[in-house]
Amino acid sequence: MITGWAEVVGGVLLLAPRTTLLGALVCLVDLVQVFLLNMTFDIGVKLISLHLVLMSILLIAPDLRRVAGVLVYARPSGSPSGGTATHTPRSRPRRLFESPRRQCLETMGNGR
Repeated sequence: MITGWAEVVGGVLLLAPRTTLLGALVCLVDLVQVFLLNMTFDIGVKLISLHLVLMSILLIAPDLRRVAGVLVYARPSGSPSGGTATHTPRSRPRRLFESPRRQCLETMGNGR
C-alpha cells in the first residue's frame, strides 16, 4: 500500500517542472524496491521495472552533480542551472485578452 502511494506521489511530482527532480528521486527509490521485489519473487515484469528504474535515473542525470553535492558532500544545492538565478521582467505586462494575431505580430517584431 505504501509503495503504491509512493508511486503516485512521485508521479504527481513529475508533472510540475519545479518538482521533477524530487519526483524522480522518489520514483527511483520506490522503483528500486519494486525491481528488487520482482527479482526476489520471480514476477514476470522484471524488464519493465528495470526500464522504469533506468528512466528515473535518466531524469536525475542532468542534476546528478547537485544531487551528489547534497547527499554525499553535504553542500548546498544552488540553482538548477548552475549559476545565479536571475529574473528578467517583460518590457510591458501582457494583456489577458489580447488577440493572438497581435501577439504573433509583436513577437515577430512587426506590430510596433
